[in-house]
Amino acid sequence: MIVSKRSLAALAVVTIWGLSMTWLGLRRAGQSDSAFLQSQASLRLAEREAWFRVMAGETQLGTAGITLDTLGSRYRIRESLTLHLPSDRGLDRIIRTTDYYLTPALRVDSVLSRLSSPGHRTVFRAFARDGGWDTELEHEPGDVARGRLVDPTDDDTPTPPVPLMVIPFRLALVGALAAGQSRTFLVTDGWPAAAALIGVSPRGDTTLVFADSSEADPVTGIWIPVRLDTVSAREVIVPGVAGPLRLRVDTRGTLTALESQFGIRWVREEFAMARLNFRRQLDTTGAEIRAALPVVRQLAVSRPRTDSTSRPVVYAVSRRDGNNLPGALFVLLESARQGIVTGTNQFRIEPESQGRLADQSVDPFAQGDDPAVAAFADAMDPADGLIALANGVRARVQVDTAADAAVDAAGALRVGRARPEGFARLAVSVLRRWGVQAQVAFGVLPVADTLYSHAWVEVYDRRRRTWSAIDPVSGRMASTRLIRVAGAGSSHPLAMLPLVADVRFAEVLPARPPEE
Repeated sequence: MIVSKRSLAALAVVTIWGLSMTWLGLRRAGQSDSAFLQSQASLRLAEREAWFRVMAGETQLGTAGITLDTLGSRYRIRESLTLHLPSDRGLDRIIRTTDYYLTPALRVDSVLSRLSSPGHRTVFRAFARDGGWDTELEHEPGDVARGRLVDPTDDDTPTPPVPLMVIPFRLALVGALAAGQSRTFLVTDGWPAAAALIGVSPRGDTTLVFADSSEADPVTGIWIPVRLDTVSAREVIVPGVAGPLRLRVDTRGTLTALESQFGIRWVREEFAMARLNFRRQLDTTGAEIRAALPVVRQLAVSRPRTDSTSRPVVYAVSRRDGNNLPGALFVLLESARQGIVTGTNQFRIEPESQGRLADQSVDPFAQGDDPAVAAFADAMDPADGLIALANGVRARVQVDTAADAAVDAAGALRVGRARPEGFARLAVSVLRRWGVQAQVAFGVLPVADTLYSHAWVEVYDRRRRTWSAIDPVSGRMASTRLIRVAGAGSSHPLAMLPLVADVRFAEVLPARPPEE
């Protein structure tokens, strides 16, 4: 059999290609994700941006953007979020801008985040050190709370924290967006940030269509689409410490959509259509925004009626328009003493429950190693129980719901006043020094048409394998009517509102016993 020169050439090309792929595969198999990221990021990451309308149901509340910049051998991811939320003054504009500065291997070198609202500005900073972050929260010059974000395990090689907005790029670059792939990250989220070890597993594909460019209508001045873009995206569920999220990520790692558990959604849009149209129409949409959102007030100063802490409470949960929540997010409501009622859109909160034992979250402002916090913990007797601890915190700290009040454990003791989350972080710090697993919970208490925001403490009894909860602000066991929404962030109404912007909680009354 005579083989032509063309056939031999083709065979040679195929052989070389096969050997090259084998070599690349062997090379990849011997590389860590970190080394592979460093080699791939420089080849595949280019400057890009994505803009979004921020929605509650069908009402736009503001805009968001994700921008990737290349800074020589480093990268910067900028996350910007602007919301217009109801207040007693009308609509308040809340602006948060966060810059993540990354190494060539996409590990965070530093974070700078600025949050502003009417009459108030706060800055959060983080700096990479020894496999973790040193953090600072500054309300004003000289008023700084310091903490530490580290891997909660005892591993000799700690997992460095990964901000939520960095995860899509990491997944795309290491080929972990395919179905069946999974990665575990110490994910940071919330404001101020906290972290938890979280397994991230991509799932089904979807196709999104959005405006890629626009032009202004000469008559109305409204920006209208000129060209549409179609992208294939992978769904990624992230059970984040600041509340579960459903992300949609394209093959390059660009975020194309975001949906919170029962709060706001990010809908991909062209810049001018997302931002300029919203600004142009804002004067006429204020009433629409107020009508679309629930009323959220601070529980610690509002003092609604006394609530039972001794009986289980069942809530039916839906969107504000009555539709059910997405199943993939609804099942993630289960945590600690809050469990799902199988086969329904309801969950049940019990005074004591054998709930899911999640990885312990890391809150940098529950400063258990602070000398004042350590002395406070050592002066108390663990044998006195949880109520004694709650009252011990109340005896040292007064509640202050101002936006710039202390939110950290050390600050609560130093000034003797704190927001509810300052109370909760102080109690968590004491419990952890005693060797008790505890975590801060953020959520709401529904009363009629109002949601009262609050922070309290969930406590795990290892011997009995049960969860319970205490409320250091009230000095009691926490009410079973408190719904846990997140494990990080703030209980301030303007901070809580985006997390509950599109949800309705209806308490399901127990059936009456049959008449005798």
